[in-house]
Amino acid sequence: MTSTFAGDAYNSLSLAMSGASLIVATFAAVISLRQARIAQRDSLRAGPNVTASAMYLDCLHGHTGRAVMLTLKNTGREETEVGFILITSPRAVVNAMHARLAEGGGPSLPHRLAGHSQIQWIFDVSVSQDQAVTVRIPLGHGEVLTCQDIQLNVSPPGEPIYQM
Repeated sequence: MTSTFAGDAYNSLSLAMSGASLIVATFAAVISLRQARIAQRDSLRAGPNVTASAMYLDCLHGHTGRAVMLTLKNTGREETEVGFILITSPRAVVNAMHARLAEGGGPSLPHRLAGHSQIQWIFDVSVSQDQAVTVRIPLGHGEVLTCQDIQLNVSPPGEPIYQM
């Protein structure tokens, strides 16, 4: 009888240890999954994360023609390069390197956009007689941002037309 009692105690202790091991293994798996998610989120934030917004301006710094203000915001850690900006409409193509306003028009192109930074350009689009333009921004890390159908002379000045 003593051996049966000792065997039952051993089985109970073994069962309790197995249950404790299961609980510890479950906690270890949960912690490991959380760390994997954090690592994935950090890796996504490590590269450039650029967004673009554009709006129509009808008058700025004494400029009386039609203009488009483009804002790029990099919320990632890594920098990227803005090599050129292409502004097109059905009947015109505007070279943004030459259409940038001289005063307050933003930095010259190409431009390095640092991590956690924002930059603005203002481009003269008076040569386009169309009602809307499209802005394409190829970035150094391979992404191409597009702001389509920025309406010219349609909405009140300064009202955001397109955000991406």
